[in-house]
Amino acid sequence: MGMLLVESEKENDELQKQIKQIREHNRHCNQLCWDLEQWQSQARTVVEDIDEKIAEYLDKQNATEFDEKYSTLARIVIEFNDFDEYYEAFRTYNMLSVRAKNLITINVDQILENYQKALHIWVEVASTKLNHMIPNYKPIADDYDNWQKVVDYYESLPEPVQEVLEMNESSLIKSLYDGFTASKDDLTHEESGL
Repeated sequence: MGMLLVESEKENDELQKQIKQIREHNRHCNQLCWDLEQWQSQARTVVEDIDEKIAEYLDKQNATEFDEKYSTLARIVIEFNDFDEYYEAFRTYNMLSVRAKNLITINVDQILENYQKALHIWVEVASTKLNHMIPNYKPIADDYDNWQKVVDYYESLPEPVQEVLEMNESSLIKSLYDGFTASKDDLTHEESGL
């Protein structure tokens, strides 16, 4: 019984130490926040357009990072294995400020053109493949595994490719999921013995 009391006292002492450390850490953080607020208010009075200078600095940093990260995509020859990188560059570019876009030194037009070309080719290949596969299967239990493969293929396509297919080939995508669902229902019906 006495040992339990000692462990409890030890745990209590340790807990009190931790609480004290957390309080001290919070006081330190609050002091740092106050110091930062004071510095910021003083910096604004000393440098009137500090916010603009900070924004300009950040735009330069963003442009430099973009240049470094995506420079290999600015080539004329398209690498279709790099589609995800083209898409990331496309999205990143669209999120940059106008000033940051103007500070980019690599050929962004080439990257955007490559992205559009790669997207077009991915969509054409996927559309052709889906148009070839879907009519070969019936919405029955025996074709369930084949429908599953087609759905897995479609869902493995990059998101922008799926979006274009859903816009341009909505009836094809609908027939894909209708066939898959019907074959799954038929399989479930067969397995239940009804």
